[in-house]
Amino acid sequence: MDRLVNNVSPKTLELYENSWKFFGPDLDNVRLDLKGKKGDDLMKAERVLLDTLKLARAKAKLQERAITPISINIYGRVMNTFLHFLQSEGIFTNRFVLEPLQEETGDRREFFRDDEILKLQNYRPK
Repeated sequence: MDRLVNNVSPKTLELYENSWKFFGPDLDNVRLDLKGKKGDDLMKAERVLLDTLKLARAKAKLQERAITPISINIYGRVMNTFLHFLQSEGIFTNRFVLEPLQEETGDRREFFRDDEILKLQNYRPK
């Protein structure tokens, strides 16, 4: 609702919705009990959310769902925004970050050599 009120684009809202669909089933089972907790106990309670996000991501990767690691990382960035929001609103006291998956993305592009760049720059079609 905060993002809707702050006039984000429809595409951003769609991304948030897809991220929630990805992580939501696991997050729906989380019961955060932060009342009266301080220090390490508070950090452990808050960390439950981060651990749940990590578990959901790992399950998706192990099940080899039809979702790429790149998409999983995008959804993870959205959840990092959510975690930051919780902290900025004073709901969480600690700043947690869901680290991206370390995954090979496929072929690596090679850069042009200097002589190849010069050939391209000097090329004049006939």
